[in-house]
Amino acid sequence: MVRRTTPQTAVNQPLCNDNNRDTAGLAIWNAQRRLRIFPLHIFPSTRRIACMRESGTRYCISTTLTSLLSVIGCSTLSQPQTNYDSLSQKPLSQWTSDDVVQVSQENIEEEVPADEKVKPLDKISKTFQRISGSGPQTEKARQQFRLAENTFREASAQRAQPELETTGDDVFFTAAEQYEKAGALWPDSELEQDALFMAGESYYFGNHYPRANLTYEQLLKQYPETRHLDRVEARRFTISQYWLSVNEKQARPFYAFNWTDQTRPLRDDFGHAVKIYDRIRFDDPTGRLADDATLAAGVAYLEQADYHQADQYFTDLRTHFASSEHQFHAHLYGIQAKLQIYEGPDYSAEPLLGAEKLLKQIHRQFPQLAKREHETLNKAYAQVRLGLAERGWNAGKFYDQRKQYKSARLHYQQLLEDYPETPFSQQARDRLTQIADQPDSPPQAVPWLVKIFPDDTTAKPLIATSPLGNARR
Repeated sequence: MVRRTTPQTAVNQPLCNDNNRDTAGLAIWNAQRRLRIFPLHIFPSTRRIACMRESGTRYCISTTLTSLLSVIGCSTLSQPQTNYDSLSQKPLSQWTSDDVVQVSQENIEEEVPADEKVKPLDKISKTFQRISGSGPQTEKARQQFRLAENTFREASAQRAQPELETTGDDVFFTAAEQYEKAGALWPDSELEQDALFMAGESYYFGNHYPRANLTYEQLLKQYPETRHLDRVEARRFTISQYWLSVNEKQARPFYAFNWTDQTRPLRDDFGHAVKIYDRIRFDDPTGRLADDATLAAGVAYLEQADYHQADQYFTDLRTHFASSEHQFHAHLYGIQAKLQIYEGPDYSAEPLLGAEKLLKQIHRQFPQLAKREHETLNKAYAQVRLGLAERGWNAGKFYDQRKQYKSARLHYQQLLEDYPETPFSQQARDRLTQIADQPDSPPQAVPWLVKIFPDDTTAKPLIATSPLGNARR
């Protein structure tokens, strides 16, 4: 059992306050067993089928079984068993360093998984390494892996003792380096995959979070479909939450560098945290933490007053994660972001129209949850209506100042019909009374100048206006 000493402020706080569920729920992962698939050439060929016709069924069956066993040799037909522990499902806020899944050396197969084999072009380099003696050193890799296992157990035992709690970090760091060395001795193998995972775990429990994140990224880059994917994404999600919480309490200027705290990046805690959220979305877009990471990134940008970035994440969550449990919050926070993006009547109305659309959707799709946030939604709705009414008033005033009273009356009348509850409706009503007797368009100031230029009205065809044409008809 391992106990962490780093404050877990970010881990203990749920992503969004919801009484019905934990919005930062964590997926479990199960160890997948690998099946052995035999090649097609072990099955009877055409010659054996002809033999069956000539010598009889019994003789051909015995010949086929003999050929089958000669191809397979001593390979076992049984399913290889693994003793990887599967985690019980629980929310992310309850994850601690006690949930250690240590990979043992006995679980490592010598064969490379079918989906992780090297490409044909890499065979030349593999052959050269084998000839030069720089190829995989399987026995040394296994010995190094066993040494790293012992070091990891020693670090876990020291962490469990209060008097040796502070020395556990260095031992975990040593275990991580040993795991990395073991993986380097046997590249493109099950051992390297497990060694990278355990190296990341060692850095994680040793409170070297930047190194842990880099190791996890290297694992996902080399083995995108690793069986440790769910656990790795959960660790990275926790690291990102921790960096955001630390940045909120101890924000550093952009020019400051971190030279002493091994739990934080060199600089820019916020940037590294949201980058992890992005990588979680890209590395496992269909995973159970993809929508959590999208919402968390949007909320982080919303708290930083970067409303355009926040709106992009909330829009992405509403569009690409339609079945997510965070849909209500994606609509709610999306409304807030769009209202903050809107800059006034002199700019685009798209944010207001988008917020109005989300308000209608949230009442239609989440009627029960909308009742709990009725005060916030009512204020947002009033703000949207006021902004649209102001735009209508400004449009009418624009034509009013140009003395184009017909267009001004149309905008004022539309304002009275669409937004009667706003204060601009009374101003529009008063102005309609004042310009009721005004002409639709202002008189020409210099009519003689207008006559110089051709009339813009369409001229009738000559055949329709000539007397000869009329006589012919």
